[in-house]
Amino acid sequence: MVVIRCTLLSLLFSALAFALIPSVVKYDSQLSLGAPQKSHVTCPRQNPYVKDGTLIDQLWRNNCDVVDRFLHNAFCLGQATQNGTGLLESFQYYSVQDYYYLLNTVPFDTFLLTTDGPTSPEDTRSDISWVIGRMNKSLGYADEFYQDITSKLNISTSVIDNGIFEAAGLGYVNWLRGSVGLGWFAYEVSRIACIYGWAEIANNLNSSINLDTNSAFYKEWIEVNLGWDYGARHSEKLESELQFYNNSKTFETYNRLFREGMLFEIDFFNSAIGRKLEQAAKAV
Repeated sequence: MVVIRCTLLSLLFSALAFALIPSVVKYDSQLSLGAPQKSHVTCPRQNPYVKDGTLIDQLWRNNCDVVDRFLHNAFCLGQATQNGTGLLESFQYYSVQDYYYLLNTVPFDTFLLTTDGPTSPEDTRSDISWVIGRMNKSLGYADEFYQDITSKLNISTSVIDNGIFEAAGLGYVNWLRGSVGLGWFAYEVSRIACIYGWAEIANNLNSSINLDTNSAFYKEWIEVNLGWDYGARHSEKLESELQFYNNSKTFETYNRLFREGMLFEIDFFNSAIGRKLEQAAKAV
């Protein structure tokens, strides 16, 4: 079973959330994200372990237009129903790009550390040692993903090793790097689409009457993402620290990061439509 990017990133940053809490904070007790986006679509949210009124719930329902596009993105719909040609190659191409995404986010532990305030020399040494350990684990997860996609999806190592990280994924990573500069909480908000949203897509697709359960996409993407645990943990983590990062200036930022994260995920998915595996490599 292929190890999935958003699952790995959820595990990697769980501990970091509690390592970078500011000592002095200002917050509002009343969460408000402004007027909902005008939309004629609904945005069902299925995760039963994320309560109504939480930050994720409000962001989700406040942005029904982009949530609907996310849940029904063309790549996942086509892969789930196997409606088209060249779908296995397209999924292989996407998986290679996903590996590059994971590899390029390994240094983010370091970037997040730089957003913390000044510390004592002893704490600085401890933080640096911790980051080195986390980066080694992150690289280990990337290596595990590499092994999975070569064995489970029958992708040649020469294709992966000579590959090009193309515009959709590269732009996504560059945007995430920018959100890192806003601090770890804003960064975690920017990743809601990935860590929380993938399970919503998977469960939505799993209920489709036209679902093809024999496809590689079903076995290596939908089945892997049906669980609610990672999204629930992400919500719990955000709720436990929201009071430290919740003020009138942050609401607009969180809403913007949520929407942009959704749009980057949609573009990243759809960039694989019609692509062939050899197009992921400079030379094979």
